[in-house]
Amino acid sequence: MDHQTYKSWILNDELLSGEDETQLEEHLAECRECAELKANLYTALQMVRSAPQIAAPPDFTQRFTASLAARKREEEKRQARALTLALSSSALVIAFGAILIFLPEISLISLATGCVSTLLRIFEIVQATASFVSGFVKNANPSSLVTVFVVVGGWIVLASLTLALSVWKLAIKKVGINS
Repeated sequence: MDHQTYKSWILNDELLSGEDETQLEEHLAECRECAELKANLYTALQMVRSAPQIAAPPDFTQRFTASLAARKREEEKRQARALTLALSSSALVIAFGAILIFLPEISLISLATGCVSTLLRIFEIVQATASFVSGFVKNANPSSLVTVFVVVGGWIVLASLTLALSVWKLAIKKVGINS
């Protein structure tokens, strides 16, 4: 038998057969590591058994039950989101398949070329906007640039504050939150 078997026997609560018990005792007489393991286990078990019992706080059961209920609700919400995502994805695949079957004039190639051409148009718009902005920045005088940046920055700050206040108001009043 290998060394691990003796360690398993030491750590196992089950009673050993007479032959296994004899083998273990012989091994413990020869193996210092396993003998220390058995002694340390015995000491640890004695310490645990002799430790005083500490009473749980009076509201422990209520808090634990409430916490468990909250964790269950969160798990249910997570599962509902996963199920919604799976069903939505399935519906999209079925709708796409139905379009391909019932509208044969629309092919995958025409859909792919439409997507690619749309992406290219978006890229061209972004490029034109970037070249306009860089030309404006290069040719405008510094006071105009400062004015534009202050106005745009002000609008961004106002939009951010409006969003933050709306979220804060919803959080305080708990509007639209279903429990």
